[in-house]
Amino acid sequence: MTRTLTAALALALGATALAGCESILDQDRGPLSGTSWKLATMVTMGNRTTLAPAASDRHRITFNRDGSLQLQLDCNNGRSSWSQQETGPMEGTLTIGDIASTRAFCPPPSFGQDMANDLPTARSYRIVPATDRLRIETRRTEYVFDRL
Repeated sequence: MTRTLTAALALALGATALAGCESILDQDRGPLSGTSWKLATMVTMGNRTTLAPAASDRHRITFNRDGSLQLQLDCNNGRSSWSQQETGPMEGTLTIGDIASTRAFCPPPSFGQDMANDLPTARSYRIVPATDRLRIETRRTEYVFDRL
């Protein structure tokens, strides 16, 4: 009986320790973890495109605490994974995996396919506290998002 009680106690302590590790990992994901944003502006090779409010609402990104990424790519939906490495307060390197998405044709203006192609080439991010905006720099485009 003592062995059974000891085994049950060890199992309970192990489960508690693992649950604690999960919350620590969630907290360690940094300032993007658990946030959602809508696309406001894109800058490609010096050309700035500002989205109208209706278009902005159809281009969203959510950094889930579990490391998954959800995207609204205009009339399509996408999923991926993400990770970050902080290099300073509210900024750092950003890695986004390949994006799996639906492929419906969205009437113009649509920037969903641009996002799906560019975001996996993300290099860095920066949250600008004064404007509460997220800037993601990719290989060819800087994306500016407003917090939801």
